Amino acid sequence: MKQIINIVLIIITSISSQAFSTQVQYSQVQLNEIKINQIHKNNKEKVMTAKGQFAINLTPQQDKNPAGRMLIDKTYSGDLTGTGIGQMISKRTETSSAVYYAIEEFSGQLKGKSGSFTLIHRGAMNKESQSLEVVILAGSGEGELSNISGTLQIIQENGSHSYVLDYEL
Repeated sequence: MKQIINIVLIIITSISSQAFSTQVQYSQVQLNEIKINQIHKNNKEKVMTAKGQFAINLTPQQDKNPAGRMLIDKTYSGDLTGTGIGQMISKRTETSSAVYYAIEEFSGQLKGKSGSFTLIHRGAMNKESQSLEVVILAGSGEGELSNISGTLQIIQENGSHSYVLDYEL
């Protein structure tokens, strides 16, 4: 009887040791994943801000379409220096509602880092409200800007344009 109890205790101890060992290994794997995620987060810089101005030239295209299409040609100065080229499609109704979408390819430097990325514009307005959203297309960054993400705010005052770019690298 004493031998049977000892055998049962050995089996229980063995099972508990294996379960504990598995838990320790599992916990170590979780800690490694947490460390890897933290390293990835640390490699990405904190949200930063770039400010400046841009000059824009819009060239209307002669499409036979109810929505208008324009070519975009921008020159950026300030923290963001370079050019932006792209296309915009817009529509204005008789009731003064309007919408536009644009794809813009930026190429140049952001605070001394060279590269390029794609901006996606989406704007709408009516008599009661207006909205504008400009975001960097995920995965579009190249060169030293390969991991860039963020949003661009466009400010129009007294006939001139400026920007505030909130971004991460």
